[in-house]
Amino acid sequence: LTNKGVSSKISVADASRKLDSEFGFVGFVELYRENLCLLGWRATKQVPSYCRCGAEGPLFGAKFPPTSTTHREAYDSSLDKVPPSIQASLKKLVERDELLYLHGLFVFERAVRETGAQLVCPGKMERLWSSALEDACRPSTSQYIREHYNKTCPVVRKSLSQKALDVVSGVVEHAFEVRNRNDRAMRHLKHVGKKIS
Repeated sequence: LTNKGVSSKISVADASRKLDSEFGFVGFVELYRENLCLLGWRATKQVPSYCRCGAEGPLFGAKFPPTSTTHREAYDSSLDKVPPSIQASLKKLVERDELLYLHGLFVFERAVRETGAQLVCPGKMERLWSSALEDACRPSTSQYIREHYNKTCPVVRKSLSQKALDVVSGVVEHAFEVRNRNDRAMRHLKHVGKKIS
């Protein structure tokens, strides 16, 4: 692993093993409060009541602070502003990172289960998984995801060649259907013709 993501020389399986064995803690920005509670549990083996799903209360003597991000300049970081061609190029670069992110979610979820408390509200975890699966699922990754994380890809994106094969397959299927209909019609006409004569 590098500060630039998964090295191109390491497999996702190897990077996942490193995440399991060489990292003392895996956390997520999206789960800031839950990260703090999990770290606290790791240090004390106790889960304060304010760390349970839906609870409010002190954290080290204070309420959880609201999280917000402010920048000196306003900007729109929406992916919608990035041209589709650049999005496609970026997608190729981060495929391994997306799979490693899934493994991180898996590791985090496992650590939360060890506490015996519901540190993360179910809906929040489900939304994270859903978003991560939407990003990581491709024809080339869906089986890996199913086997390693027992998750099903919502809609597997198809490559252009797969889409072309699907279109050709549809055309061939339609042609066979038309041919079968024509064959049935011809047999019917022959049968009717025999009755008339």
